Amino acid sequence: MRQRWWIGVVALLGVGLAILMFPRPDTGSEIAEGDVPTARNVEIPPKRGSSTTSPRVAERPRPKVDPTRVVKGANPAAVAAAEARNTPEANMAAKIIAPWTAITYTLSGLKTDDAASLTAQIKPLLADLRVMRRHPDQKPYGPVEARMNELEAIVVASPYATNETIASSLERYRSLRDEYQAAAATPPGPDAAPPAEEAQ
Repeated sequence: MRQRWWIGVVALLGVGLAILMFPRPDTGSEIAEGDVPTARNVEIPPKRGSSTTSPRVAERPRPKVDPTRVVKGANPAAVAAAEARNTPEANMAAKIIAPWTAITYTLSGLKTDDAASLTAQIKPLLADLRVMRRHPDQKPYGPVEARMNELEAIVVASPYATNETIASSLERYRSLRDEYQAAAATPPGPDAAPPAEEAQ
């Protein structure tokens, strides 16, 4: 009986040592109650560009601008470009391109070989008119008007001259051409600038 009692004591001591030596799970460090993030104490940083910026950024003074570098009024380059386009030839090209575009569009819709050939002849004229409208000094009006007269004769001799749109477009072209020629033939008024003197 004495030996059995001793064995029981040893068994109890072994169980106790096993419990003490068993590794505890790592649950991390303890978190204080005030450090637990909640919906009330979590601060959301303001978005970039929002009105809730830092006071230091809002109070930062703006850099001073050198008044000598500030250009007032219209851009000189834009004014010069506008004046270069404000010529009778440029204004004429801006108006007269519309009837020739209508003729080309109408011929393209006919889907015939003759109409396609005539359209191909008119397209270079449209390109010249676009250049004249933006840069009148690069495309003289005289050769362009001569080409328009040639194309007018070709269109009139074609079977498409009776088309309502083409006929009205040709009439519009003649009206604009005569208007430009009449304005060019009119002598300048007393307020016109005198011509530049030729270099000796």
